[in-house]
Amino acid sequence: MMYTSSSGSNPRSPLPRRFRMTIQAHLVELERKHKTLENELHEALVHLSTDDLQIVELKRRKLMVKDQIERLKHTGDTLH
Repeated sequence: MMYTSSSGSNPRSPLPRRFRMTIQAHLVELERKHKTLENELHEALVHLSTDDLQIVELKRRKLMVKDQIERLKHTGDTLH
């Protein structure tokens, strides 16, 4: 989706409120996904039969989501 500024608006003004709301909704979804991966990882660690590669993959995915959350939080902070 592309946002365009109307004539006479300040191009340095914060992004539209709907964009900030979209960021917040995305943050909520990423945090939910992170919690799900955390639970999956816990279950995998409890079961001794879990393949080590599966555990490594869960940890990698969880870290990627955490990085996305941090980047989005930083983006949201710069919008206020």
